[in-house]
Amino acid sequence: MKQFWLKAKVFLKPIGNWTLFTVSCLSAFCIGYYYPTMKKLISDEPAVVKEVVVKDSKQCTISVTDRGELLILDRTSGTFEMYTEPVGMSVFKAYGNVLISNQPK
Repeated sequence: MKQFWLKAKVFLKPIGNWTLFTVSCLSAFCIGYYYPTMKKLISDEPAVVKEVVVKDSKQCTISVTDRGELLILDRTSGTFEMYTEPVGMSVFKAYGNVLISNQPK
């Protein structure tokens, strides 16, 4: 009987280790997956709603700097927003494509 329990321990120990490892991995995945949802439920802060204001060419000026940054100047308030080079170049190229496609042939 003692021999049986020794063999059972030798056989069940790796199974127990793999079971513990699998349960740990699954619980870590579940915690990571559901963390943002649980955080939103716990926090009391309301969702931020950003108001979109449409401006025409009389109210703002758009330019691209020599470094390729997009610069949007608000003429009414004197404030400006600066965007990084990839954003500036994307807008500049899109605007150029619109100008080229709208020219008479």
